[in-house]
Amino acid sequence: MSLESEHAIMARQLTRPLAKKMIRQISAGTTPLEGVTFLNVGRERYFKEVERLLDDVQEGGGASIRFLNADYGHGKTHFIGMINAMALERNWVTSYVKLSDAEGVRLDKFDELYAAILRNCLCQRIIDEHEQLYDPGDANGWPWILDDWIKRHVQAESGSGIDPNSQGARDRTISALELLLRKANVSGDFASAVRTYASSAFDRASAEDQQLKEAVIRWFACERVPELKSRGVLAPISNKNAKQTLRSVISLLRELGYGGMAIFIDEAENAQHYPKNRRRTAYQNLRELLDNVDGGVSGVGLSRAVCYVAATPVMFTGEKGFREYPALQDRIEDVSIDIPQLRGLIDYRAVILNLSVSPLTPENRRDLARRLRDIHEVAFDWQPQSLVTDEWLNSLVESFEERMGEHGGLRPLCKSVVKALEVAEQHPDILQSVDSAEFVAAAFADEAKE
Repeated sequence: MSLESEHAIMARQLTRPLAKKMIRQISAGTTPLEGVTFLNVGRERYFKEVERLLDDVQEGGGASIRFLNADYGHGKTHFIGMINAMALERNWVTSYVKLSDAEGVRLDKFDELYAAILRNCLCQRIIDEHEQLYDPGDANGWPWILDDWIKRHVQAESGSGIDPNSQGARDRTISALELLLRKANVSGDFASAVRTYASSAFDRASAEDQQLKEAVIRWFACERVPELKSRGVLAPISNKNAKQTLRSVISLLRELGYGGMAIFIDEAENAQHYPKNRRRTAYQNLRELLDNVDGGVSGVGLSRAVCYVAATPVMFTGEKGFREYPALQDRIEDVSIDIPQLRGLIDYRAVILNLSVSPLTPENRRDLARRLRDIHEVAFDWQPQSLVTDEWLNSLVESFEERMGEHGGLRPLCKSVVKALEVAEQHPDILQSVDSAEFVAAAFADEAKE
């Protein structure tokens, strides 16, 4: 595909609000999770293997877990964004979770991780409803998915001539849900909670129903909700049962019409800063997650699910990283056959995908700069090519390459390109008096402060 045709496709498909959001995020040094396909350059073979994996899991069942190894600013979150886009395109549910005390998600507390996974559930219909402007967690994703299924089923009933607000429509919807729960082999407290939620989630629900619905939402978030005991929901979700509950979620999603579930755990390196006893619990949780995915302990793994865990290199080599827990290290360590002729070759299907061994090429970086210009053009409805020419961008990229490796991976390049475009669009007479290297220097200086 030529650059011209890619430019035309972007101009047609990328919305102005999304383009503006991407520019804001890049200016702030944040990796966009939406619109990543318009930004992506390089690493095509990795993504070809990801597509193959998603298709294999969806068609044949089973599950898979992978680890992404790269330093800050070297593409882990962008890589996740690309996989997220591929999964959504296949009608999967995805969930992106960042391990952070500030966001209340710790790896040593699996119930917190589970609650975040459900809260951040995302599907293509959620994105469409929000006109592409949606970040994980903007809405409580799991209840939205249940509400969406109820609405679609009621609409199907109304198409058969049944009043969607009638008790009959409600009864038929609950019966249909009961059948799906049985097909998904979901029972116990989780099944009772889903039934209770559905029975109270219809339009024209009473105030009592609304209170019941809110109570179930709190239960899904791992809160203790004693008032649900009369509805058969006896135990709260805790570290002890959160993994089994997650298994029930994934099983039910398939019956609700989704192709599978992709879970992304970012910034796993934060676990190395936990006290030693909490690190051990965190790594044990991760080991058990691996076993849940592939059935390593029970013999019955998850079905139609993938999980990607992203971390910096220190987690794979440091004393406080994964190697501190041998049972985990043994599970993720690559098995290699030492054949001299094969040394240095990249295994695109490895359990640990080391992105540092496949950095972007100079042409990739130049292409990235042009793509940023195209996104800025859509965002602010102007024609930047006459001011921010290919030659000017190439000069900026060369200035960046002279300082590559100082701070932040590709972030200084992206921030300097966007800053130059901001200046050019608002003050077109000024840009030519500023050396492109100055934009790069300012971006590196800004990165060094963080």
